[in-house]
Amino acid sequence: MKKLLLILALVLTGASYQLQAQGTVLNAGDLAVIYVETNGTPDGIGFVPFVDLAAGTVIYFTDCGADGAGFRSPACTEGAQQYTAPALIPAGTFVQNPGDAGFTSYTDSRITGSFSLASSGDQVLVFQDSDLGNAIDPAQEPRFIFAINTNQNQFTGDKNDSNETSLPPGLSTTAPISAIAIGSGPNPNDEWDNVVYDGSDGYDFPDIASMKASLLDASNYLGEDFSTHSAAYTTALNALSGNLLPVELINFSGQANAKGVELRWSTASEKDNKYFSIEKSFDGRRFSNIGYVEGNGNSFTVLEYDFLDANPSKGWSYYRLKQVDFNGSFAYSNTIAVRYDIIANEVNMFPNPASNELNLQINDAAAFEIDGEARVQIYNATKQMVKELHLGNGFNGATNFSISELPTGIYMVRLQVGTQEFFEKLVISK
Repeated sequence: MKKLLLILALVLTGASYQLQAQGTVLNAGDLAVIYVETNGTPDGIGFVPFVDLAAGTVIYFTDCGADGAGFRSPACTEGAQQYTAPALIPAGTFVQNPGDAGFTSYTDSRITGSFSLASSGDQVLVFQDSDLGNAIDPAQEPRFIFAINTNQNQFTGDKNDSNETSLPPGLSTTAPISAIAIGSGPNPNDEWDNVVYDGSDGYDFPDIASMKASLLDASNYLGEDFSTHSAAYTTALNALSGNLLPVELINFSGQANAKGVELRWSTASEKDNKYFSIEKSFDGRRFSNIGYVEGNGNSFTVLEYDFLDANPSKGWSYYRLKQVDFNGSFAYSNTIAVRYDIIANEVNMFPNPASNELNLQINDAAAFEIDGEARVQIYNATKQMVKELHLGNGFNGATNFSISELPTGIYMVRLQVGTQEFFEKLVISK
């Protein structure tokens, strides 16, 4: 069973952060290339980000080799692909070229030529511009994000060989992993033509950590040396679509108001989301359904939802969401607690019309937390306060008082208890 991923905040320390020049600035290991096709027309690559990519985020992909000093000098002639996120790309989304928008050819003073993967083994290195689009070309001062090597099962190649690479600076093959080698053996040219994540751990991950652990494990990849793919390879590739995470719940909150308890939530992305079942409990343990909200199937944009519990219970109630997929699998959100302390719907004022005396009474006052000072104010038709009573901090939910001094007319009565208020029109008739 998958879990409903709740993303409450983006923690900046040690994580990706936003800059205008190139969108999301990535750290090493913030994405993984999980598909490399050297026998395609054109060749293909596919990657999955482990963080949300803001619209406009720029990432470069090249088969130029590198080592601890960076790319070969004076220039690599193997070309590159530039990816510019056309919109917000949620974490866990499989992005593929060819197939998805945002990819263009790229060259600069350090990388020239056309991007073309060698069927005798190659690599894909991922980087960003470390000086954020200023005068220095991206490939001159790259910030390496990820590397996948299909030429051998380690990074000991010669970057000056068009089919080989060593380990770029800032990347690691040990935890935290930001480079994987998936060749058929330890020597250069012990290669696979094509590699793809094989689905060993499935395609629906409960959270980012589980997804990273699977996609950064080289043993979870299938390699082939054929231009015609096996059934297993084709099945694995076809399974990589959309988002590999479940429904990403950004927030879930509840607010008591005069109508009842308003529940609101939003999702960053959805996969196979059929509907939400809204569940309620009085003790936080035993839940029952109180309604449904239809899901949006698959989505990569932020979606807002709301539901009104029009029959709230006095005091504390507990709510959770049960998110159900089209195949019947489901996951629960976190549980939230909401206290219904809205006295506005629970105050009786009588008699009305009145002449000499007025009563105010909160129904079942013991079910409410009556905190703070209580007072009554009466306003005339010109909004002038004509009477005020201070009931103090020990208000028990009921009071009566004389209004004999007030002339015939229409008034507004305000009962304030702490931060809560009750308003009601009063008719005085002598």
